[in-house]
This record gives sequence, structure tokens and C-alpha cells, in this order.
Amino acid sequence: MEIEMKGKYRGYDIEWMDYNRTFSVSLDGARISENKSSLEDCRKWVDIKLKEKFNRVDVLHIGWRGELTRGIATSLLTESGNIYVWMSDIKKKRSKESIDSIYLDNSINRNILLNISDKRAQIRTLEGEIQELMNQMEHLTVDMMATQ
Repeated sequence: MEIEMKGKYRGYDIEWMDYNRTFSVSLDGARISENKSSLEDCRKWVDIKLKEKFNRVDVLHIGWRGELTRGIATSLLTESGNIYVWMSDIKKKRSKESIDSIYLDNSINRNILLNISDKRAQIRTLEGEIQELMNQMEHLTVDMMATQ
């Protein structure tokens, strides 16, 4: 009985070859790597191949709270139709970020993003002040509406 296993990883086909009990990696039907002993070996091989295709680019990332991070974009990844960027910050911490939150690191973008970051900080301060004012007001209660 022959065991058949096939799968896809980041656009590459991975297939179990029962006759020699190893995995092979193919792209567009052409076998490009053979004799991998595990799925993890196949994934590592694909990751290395894909990493070679990308230029490293200086980038800026703005987080959802407005924090600005400088770093280097190292590779791209597509998951469920969404594009992500693997980046390393200046402390060499790697993170996967949506491409929509990544900008080229240049003086114009840096100034704009710093301005956005400052505005978001002001918004957070104003929201806190508004909440303090709201807490000072007397709320309507059920008891106030009850008839006697």
C-alpha cells in the first residue's frame, strides 16, 4: 500500500515520496528539491528560498496606538489573501505586520508619521479628560423614574 501526502506551503507543493520515504518540494509542477526528511525541513527550505528573493528595505511601522517603530523589512508573506511584512526593529526584534501599516523610511514619511503619532496621543489625552468630565455628572437612575 502506497501512502500519498500532498500539501502546499507559501506557493510551493510538498509531496511525500513513499518509494524512498522522503519529501520533495515542487514549484509549478517542476521538482526543485528532493530528499527532505521532514515537513519542517521542507518549510525551512522554502522560507530560505523566499527570503533570498527580497531586498531589505528601511521602513517605518505605525502601531494601532500610534507608536512609531523604525526597522528593516526582510520578507513578505501572504496569508488568507492578506499581505504581511516580516520586519526587524533596531533592537533586532522580529515581527509580522500588515503591509498597510508599513511605510518607507524617508524624511517626509517620518515627519508625517510623527505628526500622526502626536495627534493620536492628543486624542488619548482628550478621551481621558472627557471621561473624567462624564464621571462628574449625575446619571439618571431607575429610582428617579419610579412613581411613588
